[in-house]
Amino acid sequence: LDTPKRTYVTTYTASAVRSWRGDTVVTDALHHGTYGGYTRASAAVFPAQLGTDLGASGVEMVKVEVRLRNLSWWGSSGTATLGTLESSTLPTSRPTSSNNRAQSAGWPEGVDRWVEMPASWLTTALRGITLGAGAGTGTSEYGKFSAALPDVQLRVTYRK
Repeated sequence: LDTPKRTYVTTYTASAVRSWRGDTVVTDALHHGTYGGYTRASAAVFPAQLGTDLGASGVEMVKVEVRLRNLSWWGSSGTATLGTLESSTLPTSRPTSSNNRAQSAGWPEGVDRWVEMPASWLTTALRGITLGAGAGTGTSEYGKFSAALPDVQLRVTYRK
């Protein structure tokens, strides 16, 4: 007899974050977009428990959501661009825009938001996220998000 799968919803708080202004690491916030001639981007990784939970045999991903707390935009709102990170360690150099990308438009300044990720992100290799609009974007996409670990979360719905 097959045992029916149970559905789990688990929220993971970031275990580490890093942000770049060009190639320089900055610590005041999670940066996003282009400002002052620098491309700015950020990354967050989540605890090892995420890998244990999702790496178990027979896991079926259902939904992935990311929570971030916006601190400011160049204007009164902006569009956040997110990507995946399939490593449990932070990258040593600024992430590029070549990974999976999702956007959350019309994000008001100063607001926390849960962003549902595309179905293509539903992989058990997910270990972190990237944040940043990429080179060549204007200041309209420049924003800052809280770098406080409790403000960066990943909520995963899965079955096993």
